Amino acid sequence: MHDHPENAEYFRNIVGYGSLEDALRGLITNPKTVDHVLGLVLALATHDLDVSDVFTTLRATPEDQLDAVLAKIEGRLGVIKRPGAILILWNAIPQVASDDDVMRCAILKLFELLSLANHRNQAILSTLGLVRSLFQRFYSARSDPSVKEKERYILQKLLRRLLDMGATTSEARLIFEKTIREDKTLDTEILDVVRFGIKSRWLEHFSMESPAALVLQEENARGLPLAGFTFMIWLWVSSLPQASHPIFTVKLSDKTILSLLVDEDGGIRLFSSAEQTTAILNGTKVHKLRWTHLVLTHYPSRTSNPTIREFKLIGALVLC
Repeated sequence: MHDHPENAEYFRNIVGYGSLEDALRGLITNPKTVDHVLGLVLALATHDLDVSDVFTTLRATPEDQLDAVLAKIEGRLGVIKRPGAILILWNAIPQVASDDDVMRCAILKLFELLSLANHRNQAILSTLGLVRSLFQRFYSARSDPSVKEKERYILQKLLRRLLDMGATTSEARLIFEKTIREDKTLDTEILDVVRFGIKSRWLEHFSMESPAALVLQEENARGLPLAGFTFMIWLWVSSLPQASHPIFTVKLSDKTILSLLVDEDGGIRLFSSAEQTTAILNGTKVHKLRWTHLVLTHYPSRTSNPTIREFKLIGALVLC
């Protein structure tokens, strides 16, 4: 399915990851095949066959060496490509490690490492509906003497990591309800979870990975709007492109009229079909791992060659 959008869409919409999960259930409940199968599911999720041995390795690792092994695995984890496959792994935890607290901790730690690998993974994991089941597990583990303190700590860290991206209304309601004990007193430990969620530094946003794009179409358009336009965006880049990559593009059929691009060094350039060339906007740069505010304003002109008149980067005005 990699680099084959039609195949990926067919599998997602016609076959479905739910059907794959059902087909794998017998293999996941079989002690002889479970670790190898889960490794292949992780490989499918990240499009990296090199991680297919992760679960076999974790199973064979003594508890006192687990942290060192996980530290080595961390560097091998990449971007999640197939979120549906990750959900299969999450749903398998009760079946795989219900009576093995070491393996259960290892898998939960693996999810934490996935969320730490990059922002894209964190965004994906937060939208899979894991917060509800994770919080319920964390809540019940506090009063379960069979759950070790280490597992409770991992559950809390992973929960905070996902809540850093926010929570749905139903998830937030569940957490707020649990802050009140049956005797009508406040549960301070759950209240700390609420406080952490309130301090979330991520507002609602689109998490996009190339070649993803947000496309708006206008019928009967003949070019740029006669009254002009302003394009404005808050942009957070996890890594800079290897070649110039468009941030904003205006097309008429297959012809590019205007394009705002970011270069491999973070520089900004502008392409216009009127000039048939790109102009580098000096003094402007997009930096990794921080929010950048870009504003592009087009003023129409009475002449035959209207131009871009203003470009702003974090409030700095650049006249074009």
